[in-house]
Amino acid sequence: MSAVLEPPAVKPLPAWPLAALLGGLMVWWAVGAMASVATAASACMIVLMIRRGARWLPGLGPWVALVVWVLACSLSLTQTGSVLGYGMRALDVINAGVAGFYVASARERLPRERIIVILCCTWATVVVLGFAAMLAPDLRLSTPIGRIMLGSLSSNELVRDLVNPRLAEVQQPWGAEQPFERPAAPFPYANSWGLAYALLTPVAIARLALAPGARRKLAWGVVLLASLVPALATSNRGMLGALGVALAAAALRLAAAGRWRIVLGISAGAAVAASVAVLSGAIDSILQRLTHSNSTGDRFELYERTINKALERPWLGHASPQLDPVVGVSFGTQGMVWLLIYCFGFPALVFFPAFLLQVLVRGWRVPDAAGAWLYAAFPALVVQLSFYSLNNITMVLVLVLAATVLRSARPRASAPTPLRGLSLVMLPRRVPPRAMAPVLVGAGAGSGARLGGPGEALVALGAMAPAPLAPAPAPLAPGGALTRGAALAEPAAPGPSRASSFSLPPGPAAPPAPPAPEGARTGRGRRRLDTEAIPLVTPEMLAARRAVLPTEEASPRRRSRARAGSAAKLAGSSFALVVVGAVLAFGATLLSGNVAGDGAAGVFFQVIALFNIAVVGTVLGADTALVRELAARVATGQAADVVRVLKIALIPVAAVSSALALAAWLAAPALGGAAHPELTLAIRVAAPFVPLGAVMTALFGALRGLGRVRDFSLLQNVALPVLRLLLIVAALVLGAGLLPLTVAWAAPVFVVLGLAVVLTINATRSAVHRRPGRAVAAPLPPASPRRFWSFASARGAAALVETCLEWVDVLCVGFFLGPAAAGAYGAVNRFVRLGPMLDLTARLVTSPLVSASLARGELGAAKALYAATTRVLVAAAWPFYLVLAVFAPVLLGVFGEGFAVAAPAMSLIGVAMMLAVSAGGVQSVLLMAGHSRWQLLNKLAALAVAVLGCLVLIPLLGLVGAAAAWAASVLLDAALATFQVWRRLGFAPPLRSIGLVGISALACFGAVGLACRFLLGPSWFALLVTLVLGGGAYAALVLVRPAAFGLEAPVGALHAAVARRRGGADRSGDTA
Repeated sequence: MSAVLEPPAVKPLPAWPLAALLGGLMVWWAVGAMASVATAASACMIVLMIRRGARWLPGLGPWVALVVWVLACSLSLTQTGSVLGYGMRALDVINAGVAGFYVASARERLPRERIIVILCCTWATVVVLGFAAMLAPDLRLSTPIGRIMLGSLSSNELVRDLVNPRLAEVQQPWGAEQPFERPAAPFPYANSWGLAYALLTPVAIARLALAPGARRKLAWGVVLLASLVPALATSNRGMLGALGVALAAAALRLAAAGRWRIVLGISAGAAVAASVAVLSGAIDSILQRLTHSNSTGDRFELYERTINKALERPWLGHASPQLDPVVGVSFGTQGMVWLLIYCFGFPALVFFPAFLLQVLVRGWRVPDAAGAWLYAAFPALVVQLSFYSLNNITMVLVLVLAATVLRSARPRASAPTPLRGLSLVMLPRRVPPRAMAPVLVGAGAGSGARLGGPGEALVALGAMAPAPLAPAPAPLAPGGALTRGAALAEPAAPGPSRASSFSLPPGPAAPPAPPAPEGARTGRGRRRLDTEAIPLVTPEMLAARRAVLPTEEASPRRRSRARAGSAAKLAGSSFALVVVGAVLAFGATLLSGNVAGDGAAGVFFQVIALFNIAVVGTVLGADTALVRELAARVATGQAADVVRVLKIALIPVAAVSSALALAAWLAAPALGGAAHPELTLAIRVAAPFVPLGAVMTALFGALRGLGRVRDFSLLQNVALPVLRLLLIVAALVLGAGLLPLTVAWAAPVFVVLGLAVVLTINATRSAVHRRPGRAVAAPLPPASPRRFWSFASARGAAALVETCLEWVDVLCVGFFLGPAAAGAYGAVNRFVRLGPMLDLTARLVTSPLVSASLARGELGAAKALYAATTRVLVAAAWPFYLVLAVFAPVLLGVFGEGFAVAAPAMSLIGVAMMLAVSAGGVQSVLLMAGHSRWQLLNKLAALAVAVLGCLVLIPLLGLVGAAAAWAASVLLDAALATFQVWRRLGFAPPLRSIGLVGISALACFGAVGLACRFLLGPSWFALLVTLVLGGGAYAALVLVRPAAFGLEAPVGALHAAVARRRGGADRSGDTA
């Protein structure tokens, strides 16, 4: 008699409820069942889960809490007329939650690919009906359900629009010559159409990523482009902004995974879509509609009144929207945020964002490109929640997508649990084998079993039907090696089982399970491992590790070569990301200057200056101190102190920045002045983000110190500027005021801070469990606040002075010459800041390496790294600054009229920066050697020169005087640091090696550029000729003498790639 209980046949959950609900959306719309079909499908799903089982999915807990709270809000119903509105919205929340749990449970019949196909059918329905709305905008269906519906229900406008739907929402504001026809079907309103399109288009792109073959991908890409036609016809600003956020989120996730080709494809696709939007006149249509309607102002007034009304019942809310007699629109509409606040109280606004945060954090682990696109739908959703509401089908779509993303991020799952819980008891989720052995097998000596997975066992009580149990595989032989995936089985003691109310009769040990065929699924969907034991570590694996990684026995030459190779690769990727960040910041400045005008842009630049000064001042130098301290401790095998160092750094930063934010809020009227009330309000809006920015900056330093330079670069140079650019675009579309621009600049800090926290936690865990570095003769002293802050305080003061140096000239120009001149000079500042991205890249990569080398006592390696960095900086930066100085009027012309007046100032700053960059990475050497006080004194001297020069020269020379003062301060700072590094630390500047580089740059870009400007005039054509002729000659010199430019590694890699390509062509020719 076998002692193993045979599992009963339990059918998996079918796919038809979800497929019928979303795939048949056009049918439900045509018959007028859009108001009730979700409830009917939800009832079917509940019955099926009760009969066949359900799974719990981590991440859905906040939605369950939201459902409970919404049901509790029924206590606030005081009017009979509110019952219908409350019931519809409560059912929306419940139906969406049921759909999410069904997707979480039906893994067998609803794999991710099938869910994507179903959602693509919904997307196709939305697009097809959008085209139909463009052809027949005035059509309203007379449906069967609409004919039989009670008259009392048809009086509700929302119900009437659902049961007798119209194809388009036709609007004709006062003063408009023609009505605006905006596609809406299968939803009541055009805004709901835009929300669904923005939510489902990333799913359609995920289908493109999964499509087999180039032809299918091309055909699907054409369909995606065609879908832009009805999308642009909606003139939906929130939809366009959400699509941009989705593209940025997908690009960020794929860039983090190293999928650069897809990122480039996303950039190209975004450029094509933007061109289509501009050329089709969609942007003009949006602007034209804004000129005839004040929808933005009406929304803000409604939002303000909604908040005031919600404060009357802050806990349980008003249960249902109610008409506002002043604005003429119902409270609790025009945005999901306001619906939650007004109808269900402020606690609902806690549960819903908590749910979205769970999806955003857990979903970051999606493993492939298709999952990244599904994940991108949620940042797009967050953008729209303040303006558009979720109801009925759109809320179901959100939960289905959320469950799919959470499933993808957590591929392992427990078996479905039938909901008839009165007859079954579930054992703890992680039950040790020793506790389950008496239940699964008889009392025979030596018998044992392994659970099929956590949470898969259901034990029958008494005479109840036995629950399904996974077949037990063969137990591990005694004395066997420790294997991957194998579980230890222990003999069961004879006698009755303690885990059940009955005992099985004694019997022989459980027979071994037959070997599963290759690729078969076992347990919870995992592929079964081979029956042969696989050791965790084999001698071959150790040998391979020694061959690849530099170890204690490796020679210093091999270690140096390995570090140089990794540093070169890291520098290349970091530089690419820094370039991306600089270009995005430049694009934001360009948009602000062109659309907002030089006056508004000047005030906006002043707000940015104050915000940056506040953030840098309250970081207190903790970011640089974390780079130095963490890199040194990890390099010397003292990674156990990492957590303590982080606590020492972050707590004072958070406290000081919060205090300064409160002070800025109170002092905003004095800072803004009576003449600029908008500036006062902008300062108060930006003040709460100062603590977030300070902690974010400190965590950036921690990531660099822990070796996560690429993660830091992605956050600072991709995530933060992309979000800022997108929000600035949205702010400019909304009206280009100072307040929207300030919110757009500050709000992304909150999102990036959350990502930085997650990445720092992961990096800390990896560092603590990492193999210790080589032992050193004199390890670092224990981490202490006094040691950390003695270095960080001086660096913090220097960083504050450095930020003041960066912006003091802009503020002085605004004070002496007015906002227009400040706007023009701010554009010069933005242009010049494209150059220091090379120095920034060098600091990002070399600072941890210099700190580690000095901690290990390898002074020669640190000097060689400094010399190589200086050569590369001069080789890359001098051509840029020469072009900037020669063609300043041409380049400043891109900002619009009125900015070219700052051309002489930009030429002067360009020449000064050429000399300053020749000093190389002296600032990094000073800091990593622990001399932060020296740097502070240097910066104070430079700031004194800058302030004195601005006070004296700006009234006399205008913008040129500001540039001269700033150039003098920069050159003084570089000269002092170079002298200290050379004479006191022994790092001599490589003057001979940079001589050839400087002469080559002057000849190729300076002389050629001046000749082209003199012969062809200051024009774009002259700039193009300079880049072609001078750039070509410069590239030839680099290829001939790469060692002189410090570019041996990339040029050698280029030669090797060409040689391999030629060798492959020769072999293919011989074969032919």
